[in-house]
Amino acid sequence: MVEFALLEVLGRTERAAFRVDWLSRALAALAGSAVVFVDPDRGLRRSDHKKPSWRPKAVKHAYLDELGPFIGRGQSVVASHHTSGSDKVRKQARRLMGDAAEELGVEPLAAVRADRGSTRLFLVLPVDAHRSHLERRLTALTGSPWAGRTRRHLARVAPLHPTVRERRSGYGRR
Repeated sequence: MVEFALLEVLGRTERAAFRVDWLSRALAALAGSAVVFVDPDRGLRRSDHKKPSWRPKAVKHAYLDELGPFIGRGQSVVASHHTSGSDKVRKQARRLMGDAAEELGVEPLAAVRADRGSTRLFLVLPVDAHRSHLERRLTALTGSPWAGRTRRHLARVAPLHPTVRERRSGYGRR
């Protein structure tokens, strides 16, 4: 468990360094995992969001560029994202999948909506080696006891051009 209350009193440079260190420790701790689950308090943000990751309240979010190193080394990512009341959930799911495709160079498999209490999306970002297995597991979800509590939003983004994938494969090399 990371103590984030300290971040409120630190300066910008210290908060940025703390976040980089935190991500480095997470990468080391999860090195042997095939799939990484990310559960930020409020959800995901684009890395070019108007509130950058060094801001004090940014600890409530994971930024898409922070997921890149996991994907870059062959790990699939499932990320929890709390929806807002600002738009329809379907539109938020499509926007989130499009942002992930654009920033990470991975074609999202789906955003699974769960409506138990607050509405959440679980963004499924598979690397090629895990795509068919995760697709089968998502298909099996429709016949599970969770079927009535979830809805699957399929990725409706255009497949990435090979040169975009090559350009994006540099994630994780800082």
